[in-house]
Amino acid sequence: MNSKNKLTDKFKARFASFLQRYPFLINTLPEKVKPMATKTNIILLILVLWSAYYVVDLSNSIKQETQLYGKAQERGIRLDQDFAELQYSLSQAVDTKIINNAASKMNMHEPSVEETVILDFQ
Repeated sequence: MNSKNKLTDKFKARFASFLQRYPFLINTLPEKVKPMATKTNIILLILVLWSAYYVVDLSNSIKQETQLYGKAQERGIRLDQDFAELQYSLSQAVDTKIINNAASKMNMHEPSVEETVILDFQ
């Protein structure tokens, strides 16, 4: 406990000598100006807090927009894949339909086992 008092006494002595060497650092506002300075400090504090709130809010909205943009890109990729799959299945269905229509017009059918001939080449 005694050593703490010695440290604080040393600090106070050094601080006092510092202020004696640099007297312009002491807050020497006239009494008429002090209330105005306090009001100015309060106004500046309010402006700084508002500015900090605005920056945080802007940062959060940018994060949200970035997340929404990423989700929209993923959804767009999935939609493009679905569209490509639908086009492929449509082209297969159209080809099958065209072949079946042509076969029915020419009275064609799939060959049965009895109609199949195996040729032997030597």
